[in-house]
Amino acid sequence: MTFPTIPTGGRRVTGVQADTSATRTFPDLSGLTKNAGDLLIAIVIAYQSTATANQVWSGWSAGWTEFADFSQTTNGAIGAAYKWSDGTETGTISVTEAATITGHACFILLSIPGAHPSTPPEAGAPGFGTTSVATSGLLDPAGWGTEDTLWIAVSAGGEQATTGSFTGVGVTPPATYGSIVNTAISQDAVGGVNGAAAFKQANAASDNPSGFTHDTSDARNFSVTMAVRPAPAAIALTVQDADQAQTADNVDLVQHHVLVVQDATQDQTADNVVLTVGGGAVALTVQDADQAQTADNVDLVQHNVLTVQDAAQAQLADNVALTQHHVLVVQDALQAQTADNVALTQHHVLVVQDALQAQTADNVVVTPHAPGAVSLVVQDAAQAQTADNVALTQHHVLVVQDALQAQTADNVVLILPSSGAEPPAYEAYLRAPASEAGIAGSTGPAAASGGGRGGW
Repeated sequence: MTFPTIPTGGRRVTGVQADTSATRTFPDLSGLTKNAGDLLIAIVIAYQSTATANQVWSGWSAGWTEFADFSQTTNGAIGAAYKWSDGTETGTISVTEAATITGHACFILLSIPGAHPSTPPEAGAPGFGTTSVATSGLLDPAGWGTEDTLWIAVSAGGEQATTGSFTGVGVTPPATYGSIVNTAISQDAVGGVNGAAAFKQANAASDNPSGFTHDTSDARNFSVTMAVRPAPAAIALTVQDADQAQTADNVDLVQHHVLVVQDATQDQTADNVVLTVGGGAVALTVQDADQAQTADNVDLVQHNVLTVQDAAQAQLADNVALTQHHVLVVQDALQAQTADNVALTQHHVLVVQDALQAQTADNVVVTPHAPGAVSLVVQDAAQAQTADNVALTQHHVLVVQDALQAQTADNVVLILPSSGAEPPAYEAYLRAPASEAGIAGSTGPAAASGGGRGGW
């Protein structure tokens, strides 16, 4: 074990209250150094109360538990309470002094690290004196035996007359005690008080300290001994080797990503282009024609199915044996972990972008062979395009049905003017080839009045 720490410096705070108010208020806890788990002790000392002996103090602030209440109706009173700190305490605490009050009060706040986390401090029988120094009785804590205990001797003095100079509790602690802390004297007046505390670490079952030095001239004094149990010793814990077996059943992943795009065949058919001329052929030039074909987007939604079969895991921990004053045995522990089927549905989107196809018709040339009225009729042209099925093989099959696109060109009609009209500017173009075609008498303009062309 390790002794509780003797409080020094900011771990002890003192104060006085120079009035006869029933509410006795301690110094602000903000000024006390403390950490979570520390044992806080609040000690109050009063000059006198007419309350029944050992029944002076009550109404401690919330969270504080009283463990000492000692008094005499014609002498002083000492009270004490404790609290395990959470490290954040601030503000003041208070306690109520009962009955008719004479004189003042003083306070000692202590913060003690290393105290037992659940055993309260204890206080022994008090001692009271007037003309001589009083000592407290033997303290043998009921809550523990011989351990590394922190012993605290507390004493107080009260001024009973103003003759001379009242010095109260001196600065010399009891034998074997040290680190004394003294409060101020509340006031140099009848009813003025001061107090002191001193400390000793000793591995003992009990203690009975001697007295402090005191002013006993026209003064009263009273004392008590307190004890703080140490925190329990660390326990050596040995954990034996632990074997854990984890078994995962087969995990089957079924996923099909088979996309089959069948051959695509497109047939384009242009119907006959017919030029009708009265008795002869005319040279017709059809310029290159570009036709744009656009295939709309095809959205492919693909489903992936992931199936994870049930998985079972077994965990086995061997015995963990703890040997101390008592034997702690942790039996074999078997843990079964089962994961139900996990189904994952995933969507993939395949987008086929717009497709542009260009079609070009070559030049068509018609050469005239004889004069006459010319009538050019280009019949409707129909083009059929066929895309074979696009099939996606998955758990489900996406079928894109045959698509048929029809393109239609309206009739193109060329009408040449009737007899007597002025021939168009391309007359020379039509007549020039006549000689080449073997037509007699069509070598100049004079032949235009002849037959064979129906007349301009």
